[in-house]
Amino acid sequence: MAKPIVSILIPVYNVENYLEKCLDSVISQTMNNIEIICVNDASEDDSLSVIKKASNFATITSVSVVNMSYFHGLELAMNAGVDLARGKYIGFVDSDDYINSDMYEKMYRAAKKHDSDVVICGANIYPEEPHADQWLYNCLSPKSRYYDKFEPDILFQEQDMSPFLWRTMVSRRLIEKKNFRLDEEVQIGEDKAFQNKIYPYANSITVISDKLYNYCWYRPGSLMERNVYTDPTLKVEKHIKLIETMSEDINKLPLSTDL
Repeated sequence: MAKPIVSILIPVYNVENYLEKCLDSVISQTMNNIEIICVNDASEDDSLSVIKKASNFATITSVSVVNMSYFHGLELAMNAGVDLARGKYIGFVDSDDYINSDMYEKMYRAAKKHDSDVVICGANIYPEEPHADQWLYNCLSPKSRYYDKFEPDILFQEQDMSPFLWRTMVSRRLIEKKNFRLDEEVQIGEDKAFQNKIYPYANSITVISDKLYNYCWYRPGSLMERNVYTDPTLKVEKHIKLIETMSEDINKLPLSTDL
């Protein structure tokens, strides 16, 4: 297979009831020259079998799996995928979500137009009940725009551009500038921390209003229900770690605007 244009990373943990729909949507992309990297993080259900079955039917797309023996968490799983990715761009899909068939074709087209290192799209939200907070709908309904250079408002004012990595496509060129990876010590807000780290070095950033991603915002048994999210004391501690990490990365930026 020729070197892929886009590598799509899918971290997997106990999602056998959602994973087939997710993989079908990624395998069915109108952009054929992609690779799919599933990182099975010690799932205890039948998720691994679902991945292997999908790989047998992917006649055009390359589907591979990294099978971790012990649960390591989302951040390490994502980094394992980044290490293996060969594409010019890297995309991220959560295993309980699914995407529109033309998602990566449209995002790649937007990236090429301005040679952007980052492309962000909108997303639909499901299930409808329980109803998500309005801020989530606002966040996932972006207005199309283009930044020819980094502006701090991208991280701290523009609500519809963050924090979710799964509606973001990032160039390998940007990730390799400083061998960027997700911080494995940040367990709340890891998306935001990663964006805070890489966006200041982006050649340009493009936002498209198309809602190309379908986000399962509520799922019983998801990682969001782990103690790190539900224990108030631990949640505060993890938010403090997020703020400390972001502050450290900001302080590392050169004074010059020429990054």
